[in-house]
Amino acid sequence: MIATRRILITGATGFIGTRVCERLHQAGVPVRALVHSGSRAARIVHLPIETVTGDLCDKTFLREALKECDAVVHLAKGGRSDIVLATRNLVAAAARRGVSRFIHMSTTAVYGLDPPDTLQSEREPLKKVGESYCDWKIDAENAVWAGIRRGLPGVILRPCIVYGPHSRWNINMVEKLAKGDYRLVNEGRGWCNTVYVDNLIDAIEASLHRPAAIGEAFFITDEKPITWREFAEAHAALLTPSPRVGTITREEVEAFYRAQGGLLRRSTRPFLSLLISPELRDTLKTVPLFEYVLKSIGQRITPSQKTAIKGLARRDADVPKRTVDVPDMVTTMIQSCQVRFSSEKAGRLLEYVPRVSFTEGMKRTERWLAWAGHLRDARSRACVGSVPAAHQEFVTCRAGNGGAA
Repeated sequence: MIATRRILITGATGFIGTRVCERLHQAGVPVRALVHSGSRAARIVHLPIETVTGDLCDKTFLREALKECDAVVHLAKGGRSDIVLATRNLVAAAARRGVSRFIHMSTTAVYGLDPPDTLQSEREPLKKVGESYCDWKIDAENAVWAGIRRGLPGVILRPCIVYGPHSRWNINMVEKLAKGDYRLVNEGRGWCNTVYVDNLIDAIEASLHRPAAIGEAFFITDEKPITWREFAEAHAALLTPSPRVGTITREEVEAFYRAQGGLLRRSTRPFLSLLISPELRDTLKTVPLFEYVLKSIGQRITPSQKTAIKGLARRDADVPKRTVDVPDMVTTMIQSCQVRFSSEKAGRLLEYVPRVSFTEGMKRTERWLAWAGHLRDARSRACVGSVPAAHQEFVTCRAGNGGAA
């Protein structure tokens, strides 16, 4: 049992946050769910828990939100400026409040989307690598470390691929597979480093009451590591007929995007094609201001320049066509991961033991995917109208509210 008066949950309407609220409520722990927007609270309105609506960047609001709370589970997400400032504000407010525990949900991405295979443990220093998401997650985590150095009883958890009912990892995978011609990077040999959502919440609960957790960072994973091919094939097996899972090398992906010439080049030709369209010009001429601009431009551009513009707009033979599903570079880096993250430290200090295996986690996820309409064949092995009794709380809404925390 978690001995605390009340826990403030940020990011309470996200995939992980919603499940945290459910699990803590089931355990009899008073919860105050911080909601950024009331319109996004659909998945927690069924719970008899307290909710407060406000902005983490508002220091006055945070002081009020933390009243009578002696622990914080920080799951909120956002862009760099928002989440880093919000984390700094929350750390400062929690320290002033004198909370007994501050749990910060970080990510293994603080070591990069494709971390070096020399990575050994949570003790490795964080180093920015120029990947925006990874870099601002480092900034947010560093805000917590700064608080810890000043005496905040903080704990940092670093999961990787968090899956389960409502997870975008699962939803996106079945949707891509259902379209056909899905390609894994490097035959899917990279490590997927999954953690089932309930296993992660076991780690959160342990962090809330174990003294050894304070001042530490932990990788949180499932017991048995799997590859990206195993992850993809487990989802392909949910569809009827099971789609083919293809492969593409990282070198081929990188060559494809180099040939694309970057966002500016890929945008220039379609934009120029639009500009030279007679239909668009005729429409714009009905607006006096645009008619004046078009006339001014027309008077200043020479015939040879006009010919060059038309040629550039129409010359696309050298740009490769996406005839197959080419993964984006973020996906490519993630699927190239050669590091098997270990939760050995969490097992030692938190007594963390992942209770749900990947096989069992996928069974539970399959039932939710079928119920939520993500499996295209109603004859899927999962019974569409049935959800495991242990997970009835997951059927509070259909797809659309299932995002990352």
